[in-house]
Amino acid sequence: IKNHAGVETAVAQIATYTLPDKSQVTVAANSAVAVDFSDRRRDVALTRGEAFFDVQHDPDRPFVIAAGGRSVTVT
Repeated sequence: IKNHAGVETAVAQIATYTLPDKSQVTVAANSAVAVDFSDRRRDVALTRGEAFFDVQHDPDRPFVIAAGGRSVTVT
C-alpha cells in the first residue's frame, strides 16, 4: 500500500499488506482501510470491517488508527 491509498477485501477474502513504513495490516473479509502517512504521523482509518495491525516502532511518528468514531495511538 502506498501513502494516501486504501484497500478493501471482498466477502470471504482476507489479505495482508505491507505499509510504507514496513508495518503490516491484515484486512479481514469484507473490510476496508485507508492510509495517510506523512513525515510526522502515520494515519490509518478502518472504514469498514476488521483489521489486525503489526506496527513498526517509530517514536517520532505515532501510528494512529481511527475506527468507529474512536482512535488508538501507537507510539
